[in-house]
Amino acid sequence: MVKAPESSPQPQRAIIRAILEAKREFAPLIKDKTNPFYKSKYADLGALMDVVEGPLLAHDVVILQPTIVKPEGQYV
Repeated sequence: MVKAPESSPQPQRAIIRAILEAKREFAPLIKDKTNPFYKSKYADLGALMDVVEGPLLAHDVVILQPTIVKPEGQYV
């Protein structure tokens, strides 16, 4: 069993523990897309999110994409 390092600060240990628990529930990631240049298979972002989002949310871990507001008012 993998444990969070004891030297980590308490909030960091809690998130590491939650991610480890969620990871145990991840289904296999299916590589169903083909890269025509390298002729290799890969899993796209949607397939990845389908596998990880449910278990992460079940352990109170959310994936966020930070945004930045530029001086012109645009979101990046």
